[in-house]
Amino acid sequence: APKRPTPAGQRATGAVTFGEACAEWLRYIEHERKRTPSTLADYRSSVRAWLLPGFGAETPVGAIDTAAIDGWRASLLAEERLSPRSIQKLLTLLHGVLKRAKRLGWITVNAATDAERVSVKRSGEFNVLMPVQVAAVAHAAESVQDGAAFTVAAFTGLRLGELIALRWRDIDFGKRLVHVRGSYTLGRQGPPKSGHVRS
Repeated sequence: APKRPTPAGQRATGAVTFGEACAEWLRYIEHERKRTPSTLADYRSSVRAWLLPGFGAETPVGAIDTAAIDGWRASLLAEERLSPRSIQKLLTLLHGVLKRAKRLGWITVNAATDAERVSVKRSGEFNVLMPVQVAAVAHAAESVQDGAAFTVAAFTGLRLGELIALRWRDIDFGKRLVHVRGSYTLGRQGPPKSGHVRS
C-alpha cells in the first residue's frame, strides 16, 4: 500500500502521487470518519481494483483532470464489466479522494466535480415474497437454523451482519419486538450500520 503523505504544506503539491492521495483518503475514512470494517474493505478493494489501475499510483494527483476522468468513465462503460451503478459508485469514491487532496492543499481543484455522471435507471419494482413464499423458502433451507434465519430476515428486514449478531436476549416475545444492538462483519462485532440501536 502507498505510504501516507506528510501533512499539507510539507511537500510540493506536484510531488503527491495519486496512490498517496488514495492512502490518505482511506486513512481518513477509517480513523476520522469511523466507517465500518465492511465499508472499509469495500473501499480498499475498489481503490486497488479500479482507481489505482485507472489513473496510476505514481501519477501526480494534480495531473488528473476532468478529461482524464471522463475518459476513464467512458472506458469502464465500454468494457461492460461493471453496472452503471457500480461505475457511478467508483466516480463517487474518486470524488472523495480528490476532495480530501484538495482539503489538504495538494490540489487546487477537484476535477471530479465537473466530470460526467453515469445515468442509473431505477425500475422502481421490488420482488416482495408473500408470507407463504417465505415459508416455502424456509422449508427448503438446508437446516432448521437456516430456515429460521431466512424467516427472521424476511419479516424484520435485518441486514445479514445484524442477523448474525442477533441473540436470544434481543428478542422481546411479549412485545413482539427484535432489538438490533449489533452487527457482525468481517469477523468483528460492532454497532449496527446506522450506529444506533433500533427495535
